[in-house]
Amino acid sequence: MKKISSMLKICLCIVIAAAIAVSFAACGLSKEVTTADAFKTAAEGLGLTVEDTTGQYGDYGFLKSCTTAGSISGDTVEWSVDFMELDSVADAQSSFTMNKSTFESASGGMTTEINGTNYESYSKGGSEEYMYVCRVESTLIYVRVPAEYKDAAKSLVDAIGY
Repeated sequence: MKKISSMLKICLCIVIAAAIAVSFAACGLSKEVTTADAFKTAAEGLGLTVEDTTGQYGDYGFLKSCTTAGSISGDTVEWSVDFMELDSVADAQSSFTMNKSTFESASGGMTTEINGTNYESYSKGGSEEYMYVCRVESTLIYVRVPAEYKDAAKSLVDAIGY
């Protein structure tokens, strides 16, 4: 068995320490809750089409509203992002967990998970698609787009601070 060089040990310790520091730093972070109106304004500011899609989720009794924004080319939706306001934090946490589980079962890609004081987020991205779900208190943003639209979708997510 070969000995690990001192330099490699030092680099490994630095990487581990940095990962632990980032994990603990995220614990104290919080995000400001946004609204469907603020989401709509941000999306329109980016030149996106916005639609109230609450009716599509009529079977979910815990959903107050769903607003969808995205890019449409002719009759084809190229990509879209859903912003949901739910009845309670518990309902949003349940929706977050369900969507995260769906993303985890998708093949391939790098994942990132962050848990703050009033939010949790999970992302997964690969060469085929980009997925992101973030719950802030009783709101949720859902992204599942082809990889080529990752930057455009992230611009909208960043515009509302999620």
